[in-house]
Amino acid sequence: MGLGGKDQAGRKMIFITGMGYSQTAGATAAVTTEAFNRQLTENTYSLMISLVGTAALAATKTLSFKLEIEESADNSTWDAATVLQATTLLKTSPSGGLSTSDFAAQYNLSLYGRKQYVRIKATPTLSNTTTDTIFFSLSLFDTGNSTAIVTDDGWNYTDGTDTA
Repeated sequence: MGLGGKDQAGRKMIFITGMGYSQTAGATAAVTTEAFNRQLTENTYSLMISLVGTAALAATKTLSFKLEIEESADNSTWDAATVLQATTLLKTSPSGGLSTSDFAAQYNLSLYGRKQYVRIKATPTLSNTTTDTIFFSLSLFDTGNSTAIVTDDGWNYTDGTDTA
């Protein structure tokens, strides 16, 4: 497992896995977390998926992400990815030239009824075909083994907006 801590509501959270990535304009390659074995943590029922990064976007260009989950009973044969969140706009650059700014979003995910091993795929999309870049981390946090912690899947943005 990994580092532990608490969220703003005081709930226990354990850092599971995370990695830093970078992509340039026109790229839409998916990145995938390491596999997470739910039984190592008494059959975790909820995860928080965190996307944090910096985007350099040309005027009026956008950054979007799609999230998918893959499941496995044995950590060797994986089911086809299932879309958790269709491509969703996270950032739009203002008009008037290149803009560099930070972004952060969390996606709460119920694992109730899922297989023993799960991994998350994130696919960023930059609308520009040249110059734009992003640097981001994709991390998973174990938010407990209670189904009450995550009652619905959905994005939570840094401004507190819940789009579920």
